[in-house]
Amino acid sequence: HAGYRPLEVNGSDERSASVLKDRVLRAMESATLNISSKKDDGPTGRPNCLILDEIDGADAKGAVSALVEIIRADIPAKGTKAKHKNPYLRRPIIFICNHKYAPALRPLLPFAKQFDVTAPSANRLVARLRAVLSAEKLSMMSGSSL
Repeated sequence: HAGYRPLEVNGSDERSASVLKDRVLRAMESATLNISSKKDDGPTGRPNCLILDEIDGADAKGAVSALVEIIRADIPAKGTKAKHKNPYLRRPIIFICNHKYAPALRPLLPFAKQFDVTAPSANRLVARLRAVLSAEKLSMMSGSSL
């Protein structure tokens, strides 16, 4: 988590550009309070890391344009207080999509670090499932196979 609180927004659920932009802005401006059990730590805020899943399913032109506008916005100089602040990027955003070369996402590509993720092998998946079952002290029902 790298010190951030993951906050997921599904791009295909928040289809309109205005709703998606509003969710992104609210996520950038808020943080959570972590009340530590240690007496000397006190409450600390963890900033959000926004995870936009299925961004290729969002309202293509409007949503991507709104996101690029936020990403490209200049950070205001210290000490300046404008009445109508332009939103700017204050938190990391992770975009997840199935088709990164979809035409709607092209304006976003120059601003994104891209990673290709492949599915794990069946052997690796089985090993991980067994490790989780063991850690949770669970077992498979008889007749089941992993």
